[in-house]
Amino acid sequence: MKRSFFVMLLMFLPNIAVAKIIFADTTGDELNSIYHELTNEDVAGFRNSSDEKDRYVYAVALLNGRSDLGLERNCKESISILKNLSLNSVYDATYALAVQYYRGDCVAKDYDLALRYFKRGAESGYGLAQKKLGQAYWGKTLDGLVEENDKKALYWLEKAGAYGDEESAGNVSYFYREGVGVQVDPQKSFCWQKRSAFAKYSRVKGIGFLKLAEYYESGYGTEVNLVKAYTYYDLSGTAGSEGKSRLSKKLADNEIEKAINASREWQEKNNTFVPSYHHLQ
Repeated sequence: MKRSFFVMLLMFLPNIAVAKIIFADTTGDELNSIYHELTNEDVAGFRNSSDEKDRYVYAVALLNGRSDLGLERNCKESISILKNLSLNSVYDATYALAVQYYRGDCVAKDYDLALRYFKRGAESGYGLAQKKLGQAYWGKTLDGLVEENDKKALYWLEKAGAYGDEESAGNVSYFYREGVGVQVDPQKSFCWQKRSAFAKYSRVKGIGFLKLAEYYESGYGTEVNLVKAYTYYDLSGTAGSEGKSRLSKKLADNEIEKAINASREWQEKNNTFVPSYHHLQ
Protein backbone atom coordinates (compact mmCIF):
# COMPACT_ATOMS: atom_id res chain seq x y z
CA MET A 1 0.00 0.00 0.00
CA LYS A 2 2.84 2.38 0.88
CA ARG A 3 4.50 1.70 -2.46
CA SER A 4 1.29 2.50 -4.38
CA PHE A 5 0.90 5.76 -2.48
CA PHE A 6 4.48 6.74 -3.31
CA VAL A 7 3.98 6.04 -7.02
CA MET A 8 0.73 8.06 -7.02
CA LEU A 9 2.51 10.93 -5.27
CA LEU A 10 5.22 11.04 -7.94
CA MET A 11 2.58 11.30 -10.64
CA PHE A 12 1.29 14.55 -9.14
CA LEU A 13 4.65 16.21 -8.45
CA PRO A 14 5.45 19.15 -10.77
CA ASN A 15 8.04 18.60 -13.47
CA ILE A 16 11.43 19.88 -12.37
CA ALA A 17 13.88 21.09 -15.03
CA VAL A 18 17.12 19.14 -14.92
CA ALA A 19 20.29 21.11 -15.58
CA LYS A 20 22.05 19.87 -18.70
CA ILE A 21 25.65 20.45 -19.73
CA ILE A 22 26.49 19.39 -23.27
CA PHE A 23 30.20 20.20 -23.27
CA ALA A 24 31.63 19.93 -19.77
CA ASP A 25 35.17 20.71 -20.93
CA THR A 26 36.10 24.16 -19.54
CA THR A 27 38.79 24.70 -22.20
CA GLY A 28 36.26 24.78 -25.06
CA ASP A 29 38.43 22.35 -27.06
CA GLU A 30 35.71 19.72 -27.45
CA LEU A 31 33.20 22.16 -28.93
CA ASN A 32 35.84 23.79 -31.16
CA SER A 33 36.89 20.41 -32.51
CA ILE A 34 33.31 19.51 -33.45
CA TYR A 35 32.66 22.98 -34.91
CA HIS A 36 35.72 22.91 -37.17
CA GLU A 37 34.96 19.38 -38.38
CA LEU A 38 31.35 20.10 -39.40
CA THR A 39 30.26 18.81 -42.79
CA ASN A 40 27.42 19.78 -45.12
CA GLU A 41 25.65 16.61 -44.04
CA ASP A 42 25.97 17.61 -40.38
CA VAL A 43 24.52 21.06 -41.01
CA ALA A 44 21.62 19.64 -43.03
CA GLY A 45 20.83 17.22 -40.21
CA PHE A 46 21.10 19.87 -37.49
CA ARG A 47 18.57 22.18 -39.17
CA ASN A 48 15.59 20.04 -38.26
CA SER A 49 17.04 18.08 -35.37
CA SER A 50 15.34 18.11 -31.98
CA ASP A 51 18.48 16.85 -30.21
CA GLU A 52 19.79 19.52 -27.83
CA LYS A 53 23.43 18.92 -28.68
CA ASP A 54 22.69 19.23 -32.41
CA ARG A 55 20.69 22.39 -31.81
CA TYR A 56 23.44 23.94 -29.72
CA VAL A 57 26.21 23.22 -32.23
CA TYR A 58 23.95 24.52 -35.02
CA ALA A 59 23.33 27.74 -33.04
CA VAL A 60 27.08 28.22 -32.61
CA ALA A 61 27.60 27.66 -36.33
CA LEU A 62 24.89 30.23 -37.13
CA LEU A 63 26.46 32.64 -34.68
CA ASN A 64 29.76 32.54 -36.54
CA GLY A 65 28.74 31.52 -40.06
CA ARG A 66 30.52 28.89 -42.12
CA SER A 67 31.02 30.11 -45.67
CA ASP A 68 32.77 26.85 -46.57
CA LEU A 69 29.51 25.06 -45.79
CA GLY A 70 27.28 27.67 -47.37
CA LEU A 71 26.01 28.65 -43.92
CA GLU A 72 25.52 32.40 -43.53
CA ARG A 73 25.63 34.09 -40.15
CA ASN A 74 22.11 34.38 -38.75
CA CYS A 75 21.98 36.24 -35.44
CA LYS A 76 18.21 36.12 -35.07
CA GLU A 77 17.92 32.35 -35.48
CA SER A 78 21.01 31.62 -33.42
CA ILE A 79 19.94 33.74 -30.44
CA SER A 80 16.43 32.27 -30.63
CA ILE A 81 17.82 28.73 -30.45
CA LEU A 82 20.16 29.64 -27.58
CA LYS A 83 17.33 31.24 -25.60
CA ASN A 84 15.09 28.20 -26.05
CA LEU A 85 17.89 25.89 -24.96
CA SER A 86 18.68 28.10 -21.98
CA LEU A 87 15.04 28.09 -20.91
CA ASN A 88 15.26 24.30 -21.07
CA SER A 89 18.22 24.42 -18.65
CA VAL A 90 20.99 23.77 -21.18
CA TYR A 91 23.70 25.81 -19.49
CA ASP A 92 26.12 25.83 -22.41
CA ALA A 93 23.51 28.02 -24.11
CA THR A 94 23.08 30.17 -20.99
CA TYR A 95 26.82 30.82 -20.98
CA ALA A 96 26.83 31.59 -24.71
CA LEU A 97 24.09 34.18 -24.19
CA ALA A 98 26.07 35.74 -21.34
CA VAL A 99 29.03 36.19 -23.66
CA GLN A 100 26.91 37.66 -26.45
CA TYR A 101 25.24 40.22 -24.17
CA TYR A 102 28.59 41.16 -22.68
CA ARG A 103 30.14 41.69 -26.11
CA GLY A 104 27.06 43.23 -27.70
CA ASP A 105 27.40 40.73 -30.52
CA CYS A 106 24.15 39.76 -32.28
CA VAL A 107 22.28 41.49 -29.43
CA ALA A 108 22.39 44.91 -27.80
CA LYS A 109 25.18 45.12 -25.22
CA ASP A 110 23.70 44.65 -21.75
CA TYR A 111 26.07 44.05 -18.82
CA ASP A 112 23.23 43.50 -16.34
CA LEU A 113 21.65 40.80 -18.46
CA ALA A 114 25.06 39.29 -19.21
CA LEU A 115 25.79 39.08 -15.48
CA ARG A 116 22.44 37.42 -14.82
CA TYR A 117 23.21 34.79 -17.44
CA PHE A 118 26.76 34.26 -16.11
CA LYS A 119 25.42 33.84 -12.58
CA ARG A 120 22.64 31.52 -13.68
CA GLY A 121 25.14 29.24 -15.39
CA ALA A 122 27.61 29.40 -12.51
CA GLU A 123 25.00 28.77 -9.82
CA SER A 124 23.72 25.78 -11.80
CA GLY A 125 27.16 24.15 -11.76
CA TYR A 126 28.48 25.06 -15.22
CA GLY A 127 32.26 25.10 -14.75
CA LEU A 128 33.12 27.54 -17.54
CA ALA A 129 30.69 30.14 -16.16
CA GLN A 130 32.13 29.65 -12.67
CA LYS A 131 35.64 30.14 -14.03
CA LYS A 132 34.84 33.30 -15.98
CA LEU A 133 32.84 34.79 -13.11
CA GLY A 134 35.73 34.13 -10.72
CA GLN A 135 38.20 35.72 -13.11
CA ALA A 136 35.87 38.70 -13.58
CA TYR A 137 35.68 39.35 -9.83
CA TRP A 138 39.48 39.05 -9.74
CA GLY A 139 39.73 41.69 -12.46
CA LYS A 140 41.39 39.40 -14.99
CA THR A 141 38.66 39.30 -17.63
CA LEU A 142 35.22 40.70 -18.59
CA ASP A 143 36.25 44.23 -17.75
CA GLY A 144 33.37 46.34 -16.44
CA LEU A 145 31.04 43.43 -15.72
CA VAL A 146 31.50 43.46 -11.93
CA GLU A 147 33.43 45.34 -9.28
CA GLU A 148 36.59 43.54 -8.19
CA ASN A 149 36.05 41.42 -5.11
CA ASP A 150 38.72 38.92 -4.09
CA LYS A 151 36.42 36.93 -1.80
CA LYS A 152 33.83 36.45 -4.55
CA ALA A 153 36.62 35.65 -6.98
CA LEU A 154 37.92 32.94 -4.67
CA TYR A 155 34.42 31.55 -4.14
CA TRP A 156 33.81 31.00 -7.86
CA LEU A 157 37.34 29.90 -8.68
CA GLU A 158 37.11 27.24 -5.97
CA LYS A 159 33.87 26.04 -7.54
CA ALA A 160 35.50 25.88 -10.98
CA GLY A 161 38.62 24.23 -9.57
CA ALA A 162 36.53 21.57 -7.82
CA TYR A 163 34.64 21.11 -11.11
CA GLY A 164 37.95 20.10 -12.70
CA ASP A 165 39.35 23.24 -14.29
CA GLU A 166 43.16 23.28 -14.15
CA GLU A 167 43.60 27.05 -14.43
CA SER A 168 41.06 27.85 -11.70
CA ALA A 169 42.60 25.36 -9.26
CA GLY A 170 45.99 26.93 -9.92
CA ASN A 171 44.51 30.38 -9.29
CA VAL A 172 43.09 29.23 -5.95
CA SER A 173 46.50 27.85 -4.99
CA TYR A 174 47.94 31.29 -5.75
CA PHE A 175 45.28 33.00 -3.59
CA TYR A 176 46.26 30.88 -0.57
CA ARG A 177 49.97 31.23 -1.28
CA GLU A 178 49.91 35.02 -1.60
CA GLY A 179 47.04 35.78 0.77
CA VAL A 180 44.71 37.24 -1.85
CA GLY A 181 41.45 37.89 0.01
CA VAL A 182 42.33 35.20 2.57
CA GLN A 183 45.03 34.41 5.10
CA VAL A 184 48.10 32.68 3.72
CA ASP A 185 47.60 28.93 4.05
CA PRO A 186 50.48 26.75 2.73
CA GLN A 187 48.54 23.48 3.17
CA LYS A 188 45.54 24.69 1.17
CA SER A 189 47.83 26.19 -1.44
CA PHE A 190 49.61 22.86 -1.87
CA CYS A 191 46.33 20.89 -2.05
CA TRP A 192 44.94 23.19 -4.74
CA GLN A 193 48.20 23.08 -6.70
CA LYS A 194 48.08 19.29 -6.65
CA ARG A 195 44.47 19.43 -7.81
CA SER A 196 45.54 21.78 -10.61
CA ALA A 197 48.33 19.47 -11.75
CA PHE A 198 45.92 16.54 -12.07
CA ALA A 199 42.86 18.48 -13.21
CA LYS A 200 40.39 16.86 -15.57
CA TYR A 201 40.13 19.85 -17.88
CA SER A 202 43.40 21.33 -19.10
CA ARG A 203 44.59 22.52 -22.51
CA VAL A 204 48.05 21.15 -21.77
CA LYS A 205 47.91 18.01 -19.61
CA GLY A 206 50.20 18.26 -16.59
CA ILE A 207 50.95 21.98 -16.97
CA GLY A 208 50.83 22.42 -13.19
CA PHE A 209 53.64 19.93 -12.52
CA LEU A 210 56.43 22.53 -12.38
CA LYS A 211 54.89 24.44 -9.48
CA LEU A 212 54.00 21.16 -7.73
CA ALA A 213 57.65 20.09 -7.99
CA GLU A 214 58.69 23.33 -6.32
CA TYR A 215 56.27 22.66 -3.45
CA TYR A 216 57.74 19.19 -2.87
CA GLU A 217 61.31 20.47 -3.12
CA SER A 218 60.81 23.31 -0.64
CA GLY A 219 58.29 21.53 1.59
CA TYR A 220 55.76 24.32 1.17
CA GLY A 221 52.46 23.07 2.58
CA THR A 222 53.72 19.49 2.57
CA GLU A 223 56.70 17.40 3.64
CA VAL A 224 59.91 17.73 1.60
CA ASN A 225 60.02 14.90 -0.92
CA LEU A 226 62.86 15.25 -3.41
CA VAL A 227 61.98 12.07 -5.29
CA LYS A 228 58.48 13.38 -6.03
CA ALA A 229 59.96 16.79 -6.81
CA TYR A 230 62.31 15.19 -9.39
CA THR A 231 59.38 13.23 -10.87
CA TYR A 232 57.33 16.39 -11.41
CA TYR A 233 60.31 18.37 -12.71
CA ASP A 234 60.79 15.57 -15.23
CA LEU A 235 57.12 15.72 -16.21
CA SER A 236 57.49 19.47 -16.77
CA GLY A 237 59.69 18.84 -19.81
CA THR A 238 62.41 21.35 -20.61
CA ALA A 239 60.97 23.76 -18.02
CA GLY A 240 62.00 21.30 -15.31
CA SER A 241 65.59 20.81 -16.50
CA GLU A 242 67.11 23.23 -14.01
CA GLY A 243 65.22 21.63 -11.13
CA LYS A 244 66.35 18.13 -12.14
CA SER A 245 69.94 19.30 -12.42
CA ARG A 246 69.77 20.79 -8.94
CA LEU A 247 68.20 17.69 -7.38
CA SER A 248 70.50 15.24 -9.14
CA LYS A 249 73.26 16.48 -6.81
CA LYS A 250 71.18 15.59 -3.75
CA LEU A 251 69.64 12.26 -4.75
CA ALA A 252 71.17 8.81 -4.98
CA ASP A 253 71.09 7.01 -8.32
CA ASN A 254 68.38 4.61 -7.17
CA GLU A 255 66.22 7.57 -6.04
CA ILE A 256 66.57 9.25 -9.43
CA GLU A 257 65.67 5.96 -11.11
CA LYS A 258 62.57 5.68 -8.92
CA ALA A 259 61.54 9.24 -9.86
CA ILE A 260 62.08 8.63 -13.58
CA ASN A 261 60.10 5.39 -13.48
CA ALA A 262 57.18 7.21 -11.82
CA SER A 263 57.38 9.89 -14.52
CA ARG A 264 57.40 7.35 -17.34
CA GLU A 265 54.47 5.47 -15.80
CA TRP A 266 52.37 8.65 -15.75
CA GLN A 267 53.29 9.49 -19.34
CA GLU A 268 52.38 6.05 -20.62
CA LYS A 269 49.11 5.99 -18.68
CA ASN A 270 48.08 9.41 -20.01
CA ASN A 271 49.58 9.00 -23.49
CA THR A 272 51.39 12.30 -22.97
CA PHE A 273 55.14 12.35 -23.45
CA VAL A 274 57.92 14.81 -22.63
CA PRO A 275 61.38 14.78 -24.34
CA SER A 276 63.07 12.93 -21.47
CA TYR A 277 60.87 9.87 -22.11
CA HIS A 278 62.19 9.41 -25.63
CA HIS A 279 65.78 10.00 -24.57
CA LEU A 280 65.52 6.94 -22.34
CA GLN A 281 64.21 4.57 -25.03
